Amino acid sequence: MQTKRENNSLKLAFAVRIVTRNLKVLACTISATTKPHSFSCHMCRIRPALRGLPYVCSLMSCIFRTFALVLLILLGCRPHPPDVCIEQHQITTTGGIRSVRVVTGWQSQTKADVLLIFHGTGDDADAMARQSQLDRLAEDGEFTLIYLTASHDRQWTLPNTLGEFSEDEDLKLVDAVFDQLNDLAPNTSGHVHLLGLSSGGTFALCIAARRPDVIQGVVVHSGRKPLDDFIPPQDFPILILTGSNDETTPPESVQRAADWYQQQWHLAEIISIRGGEHHWYPAYNSRIAE
Repeated sequence: MQTKRENNSLKLAFAVRIVTRNLKVLACTISATTKPHSFSCHMCRIRPALRGLPYVCSLMSCIFRTFALVLLILLGCRPHPPDVCIEQHQITTTGGIRSVRVVTGWQSQTKADVLLIFHGTGDDADAMARQSQLDRLAEDGEFTLIYLTASHDRQWTLPNTLGEFSEDEDLKLVDAVFDQLNDLAPNTSGHVHLLGLSSGGTFALCIAARRPDVIQGVVVHSGRKPLDDFIPPQDFPILILTGSNDETTPPESVQRAADWYQQQWHLAEIISIRGGEHHWYPAYNSRIAE
């Protein structure tokens, strides 16, 4: 049985042959309108007297067929969707019933780490999954992904103090996820990592400061540093990604945050995305998985 990738390769090879043939016909058509030629194709058999409109029609036909085949390549040979199981789970908290998006691999043979994911302002769990393409990390069974959605107009509330944070509805959701982790991810290794975009990244750092006993590391994409009250313990791994053209969270401020974390003896690493702006870049997902 052919895999999806093998099938796409066959489609691409066939389309390339057809496009090459059309380009040859196109070259013959143009040449026939200017001077006689010696190489053979069905367009070359047209009498020299048939100049003008027939050649224009043939030229337009070749252009149209080539454009259609290029479109076919783009649509028919696009990357296959991730081979994962996606489920919506209901979580009961003191603030009511919340929904989380859980993504697992179909053929997981090993214990999987849990990646808790927080979207950016104005998005939700599904939007974050579409933009980030992080679901692919669950294909090989090394990760179970749990996407959360903020309760306050799709925006995470960033606290000023730890006492204020303890009353946050979204923190209660995170605590409930930790309590029910074995039900949400039965094949978990027990290792939990946090990942967030923009304000979601800042919120993830706040959680890491509050629950360092559970969390093994944080990935922050275009997020600001929280207040100094929210300091994870020393030797805590933090990966920070920033775009060089990010106007919402300037890279200079992100670099200062990374320097500050390193001064506090954290294992902070920063990746600067050349030309990057304030959104997720799936090309760096493999780096995150490391």
